[in-house]
Amino acid sequence: MKRLMKEHSDLLARVPEPELCGMWLTWHCFVGYCMIELEESLAASDRAIEIGEECGSARVLAYAYTQRGWAFGISGRSSGGLAANEKALALVGQLDDDRDARYVRLKAGCGGVFGRLSIGDLIKARAQAQELMDFAATSGSARALAFAYWSSAGISYFTGDVARAIKDAERARDAAVDPFYKSFIEPFVGLFLASAGQYAASKAVTDSGLRFTEDRGIFSLTLQHRLSEALVLLGEGELSRGMDQLEEIKREAHELDWGWLHTVARLNEAVVYARIASGEAKTSIGAMARNLSFVIGRARGASRTAREALASLSEDLSPDLESLRFIIEFEFAKLLIKRKERDEARRHVQKAIAFLQPLGDSVGMRNARALLATLDAR
Repeated sequence: MKRLMKEHSDLLARVPEPELCGMWLTWHCFVGYCMIELEESLAASDRAIEIGEECGSARVLAYAYTQRGWAFGISGRSSGGLAANEKALALVGQLDDDRDARYVRLKAGCGGVFGRLSIGDLIKARAQAQELMDFAATSGSARALAFAYWSSAGISYFTGDVARAIKDAERARDAAVDPFYKSFIEPFVGLFLASAGQYAASKAVTDSGLRFTEDRGIFSLTLQHRLSEALVLLGEGELSRGMDQLEEIKREAHELDWGWLHTVARLNEAVVYARIASGEAKTSIGAMARNLSFVIGRARGASRTAREALASLSEDLSPDLESLRFIIEFEFAKLLIKRKERDEARRHVQKAIAFLQPLGDSVGMRNARALLATLDAR
């Protein structure tokens, strides 16, 4: 990927055709966010938009806004990503080639779903995901079907229905004919499986995914797979290795200014400590013996560590990452109940319920109300 980004760097100076130059820059934007060279990616989209406006090319503008939307979304600046994706979708009717229209509609549409989800607009996210599913059905596009299921999986996961998230993510992966598109979906499959404690299945997805992304230098996907790998290590009792890898990913994401992955890594780290403290993380005597330094140095303070981390996430969560709200508040409430901080627990489970309220009945809502009922019963 790095080679693709650096080759033909003199193209803009040599090629007189503005639309060709603009389209090349949209590709540069795409490769940039795959490599987490986010500022370079956004700069390429800026120049592509400038060229598109100068030469009046709806095609260049539609592709530029689509790729810009994904660059913003991956960086954790979801509001900017949503605005760019909506501009791309508004240009679909001006595209002469059906292939261009289909690509922009499905990719900007999927980006729009994740953008809406990220800012906590659950109703519009769900409606847009359904539009993608309808488009997949009428167009017969396997790529559109993959994006539609991927969107649905994201909504399910971040609203507490992990079982459905796994099912839809696997459907998305299976629908993706292109191995490159499959590689974008697989990190989500691995993460969802690891979150559900299905470590062997997650490891199988992650190991094959890492081979694909490392061979091709797709750094963004490699880091996401390593996050799932860390959770598998922790789940299988390799406590020191797993936590060291999770902390390393958190540091790398911070250094890269990759806001989304940094926050997801922080959240997973906090949840691991919270589940150790609450007893949800079942650790064998053998695992503790193999990881004495972890048990002595970190696990003994797990409750305090988790409380501080979850409190920080709850209070300081970016409005562009509001999709993490339910997981943060629900896990925090469970920890606070274990710590016998009942009033605080009630406040946080109510925040989890408020986040899901627009959706009405859901798995996450039922689980949150059941947790609240345990507080009311005492």
